[in-house]
Amino acid sequence: MHKNNLILGDFNFVDNDLDKGKGMDQKDKAVDSYWNNFKDKRNLVDPFRIKYPRKKLYSYVASAGKSRCDRLYINEENEEIIINIRYIPTPFNSAHRILTFEIKQTQEIRPGYWKMNSSILQDKLYKKEIERIVNEIRQIHLRNPKEWWDLFILMTRSITIKYSKQKAEIRKQYKKAILYQIQKLEAIPTEQMTHKEK
Repeated sequence: MHKNNLILGDFNFVDNDLDKGKGMDQKDKAVDSYWNNFKDKRNLVDPFRIKYPRKKLYSYVASAGKSRCDRLYINEENEEIIINIRYIPTPFNSAHRILTFEIKQTQEIRPGYWKMNSSILQDKLYKKEIERIVNEIRQIHLRNPKEWWDLFILMTRSITIKYSKQKAEIRKQYKKAILYQIQKLEAIPTEQMTHKEK
């Protein structure tokens, strides 16, 4: 699988409680660990969920339930090129809504192609890493500007890929911790809950 490929289709499970009317069921949770492992290895993300972290929208609605089972995934570094994600209803009963989206720009895909996820430019830790790279290159005293730039790009790419992977792993662990706390709270019987007095 090429790192710039899109994966899209009708998934028979969801990986987020917001994507199903009654939240993730047992089947979803059983598939979740395998699916998350698959996504993590390929650095895949759901651009809709990144752009709309709390929005509830369903691509399939029937008497049995509703879910956003029609989704697309893309490499995290390129998620920002996916825009105008919509679900268009059809005139057919019980039919899935049509998933549509636009690709913001055409990318030239070739061996060695790489594009930075510009969102990390706002991270203070990442800025410090770039400053460190610049200082290290200055100490080499390269006289040729092209050699300086080529070395800077090479080192920046290496640092950026490493930083992005670490950030994705931290985000994953944070998400797991939050979901665990939510599940613990939801498991508390109503009669055991204390009510705050006004």
